[in-house]
Amino acid sequence: MTNSLVLKAEILKNGFTFNKLAKAIGISYVSLSYKVNNKREFNQSEIASICSILNLDDASRNAIFFANQVDEMATN
Repeated sequence: MTNSLVLKAEILKNGFTFNKLAKAIGISYVSLSYKVNNKREFNQSEIASICSILNLDDASRNAIFFANQVDEMATN
């Protein structure tokens, strides 16, 4: 599952909105929202694109996209 809170913080920290990031990785705003909020899963190329755009290192990537613990809000 995706750690939504950490991903949202990284998006904001890098000056992106959901809309801008969605366009940058080639998906719709709605698709990105579903994926960030754990309604759908990110595919490998989307994860790679987001990591590149947001300059995420391997540890950050793993903490965000391969989290064992996620915030309670993300599971609702």
